[in-house]
Amino acid sequence: MPAYFDFTAGRGYQATDETVKQRQRHTQSLTYQLSQLAPAAESERTAVLNQLFGDWNPLVFIGHNFNCEFGFNIHFTGLALIDFNVVMIDTAPITIGKSVSIGANTVLACNEVDVTMTETNTRGQSITLGDHVAVGANSTILGGVTIGEKSIIGAGSVVVHDLPANVKATGNPCEVIH
Repeated sequence: MPAYFDFTAGRGYQATDETVKQRQRHTQSLTYQLSQLAPAAESERTAVLNQLFGDWNPLVFIGHNFNCEFGFNIHFTGLALIDFNVVMIDTAPITIGKSVSIGANTVLACNEVDVTMTETNTRGQSITLGDHVAVGANSTILGGVTIGEKSIIGAGSVVVHDLPANVKATGNPCEVIH
């Protein structure tokens, strides 16, 4: 991670900083390129993903119209299926375990809302999805959340707190149902 982005300890960054804005524009360019590639353009897709993410591997499948804030804060540890229209606001690290599925139109939002902050200071809290997690379509996962391995999140859920391993959870706010 570049030194001018110190996301540790919730310190955040200045959204008006020209270096930050350049990185955001670069990320927007990469996600645009990714969405414009033909499905068979594997070498071009690999080149874009190598530039975009902090950690990824060829077992990561990104659907059409993926968007993120910076990209370098997103870390994949193995097989991941990211459906279309997924947004990751990675103002803090997002770690996605092995064999994870994220449904269409899902948002992972690390950014924090703090009414005491100045209008240009931005910070976030990390999100971690354990191994073998499935997230249903149209869900939202907020910063500071860890979802334990082998858990299933129902479609349309809003996850605002940690969920343990081996559970099924759904709702707004998302609660364990089994």
